[in-house]
Amino acid sequence: VEALVTALPMIALAALAAWLAQRGLRRVAQWAPRSVRFGASPMRPAAPLRLLQGVAVVVLVAQIVVPMAGLLDSVGSGRALTMTLSASRPEVMASAAVAALVAAACLPLALLAASGLARTDGLATVWWLLVAAPLALPGSLVGVGLIATWNRSFLPQVYGSLAMPVLAGVARFAPFAAMVVFAQERRVDPDRGDAARVHQRSALDGGLRVRLPLLLPGLVAAACVAFVLALGELPA
Repeated sequence: VEALVTALPMIALAALAAWLAQRGLRRVAQWAPRSVRFGASPMRPAAPLRLLQGVAVVVLVAQIVVPMAGLLDSVGSGRALTMTLSASRPEVMASAAVAALVAAACLPLALLAASGLARTDGLATVWWLLVAAPLALPGSLVGVGLIATWNRSFLPQVYGSLAMPVLAGVARFAPFAAMVVFAQERRVDPDRGDAARVHQRSALDGGLRVRLPLLLPGLVAAACVAFVLALGELPA
């Protein structure tokens, strides 16, 4: 409770930002126009936008290369680097395993949420609020909440395992995965969904044979986003 009260000012500001952002995010991912043929060439952005994209790439590369160069220089030698990597192999493998489990756990939640985000009725606002709400919580507060929830004498197998960082990653990054899948769903030609509903033997049949393959690029992207974010997660 004390952690929650301490974080309330930050939560209030972040909640306001999430509320303002979710209203714009709905319009960022556009419905696929029915008149555009599959595989048609996309429009090229204007020259100023391409310049900004190039600057963004340069900045991104610098953010990666400069710290890595400094770390490699501080190691001192190739042998020291090899020894460091060898000694940290268990931690690296544990981090990769947690990130992979987070990515896998986020996908079904993202599929469910994306369907709600893509609704055209009043429930869409409720879904957007539910998805955006976790983004307003500080990572440390998520960690405190997980401790308070799972640190029980009858749950030692959960609390003392990798399930805890996996739960933390899902709690923090499932919203990002949901938004990525939502963007992919908006790119799918609505006519294909209509055809599937007409000819499917069941909702499960249409989902597995039509909807899932059409959403596969978005699911792969969502899994990658969740994996990368979970790999670098520290606050929770």
